[in-house]
Amino acid sequence: FLVAIQRGAPLQDLETTDSAAFSRYGSQAADDGGPLALVGMLYRGEYAEANQHPLLIGILSVVDKEAVSFQLVTTGISLAGFILVTLLVIRLAGHQVGAVFAALLGTNATFGHLSLQVTCECLLIPLVTLCWWSFQRWTQTAGRPSPWRVMIAAGAVLGLVQLAKGTGAIFLAGTLAWLLLP
Repeated sequence: FLVAIQRGAPLQDLETTDSAAFSRYGSQAADDGGPLALVGMLYRGEYAEANQHPLLIGILSVVDKEAVSFQLVTTGISLAGFILVTLLVIRLAGHQVGAVFAALLGTNATFGHLSLQVTCECLLIPLVTLCWWSFQRWTQTAGRPSPWRVMIAAGAVLGLVQLAKGTGAIFLAGTLAWLLLP
């Protein structure tokens, strides 16, 4: 993972790209009062940034930009997603498959490059993995509890995935196929 990231570091343009916009809106949200003020803006319908995921803006607004780089935050989110999805693969397919999966994803240059960008792509893997992990745990639980809590939580997470890159519908179809097909 760290080897793949080194190739993407010099490719960043933090002045004119989406990374610059996320950094600017994250700093602005921090100045306006942080994540709670952002939630108030969302509730009142005053948040008008069509291309800026409010969850990532909220996360960035908590971070002191003087102490920690926003790139470090998104890289940490991507690393957490990498660990989560690797643990899910290990749980579903065993340690050998998990090791091969981790080696392939960890050396993927595109994954490393997107992990460095201050954009909402870093949220995709952790959010989808949390959704699928909750379904996986629910399907293996003896005497399954009511599915409504799991379905509502998964729907909320897939809604956040939809905001992240517009791929929530694709992941919803995959999730439904996983649940409905034996």
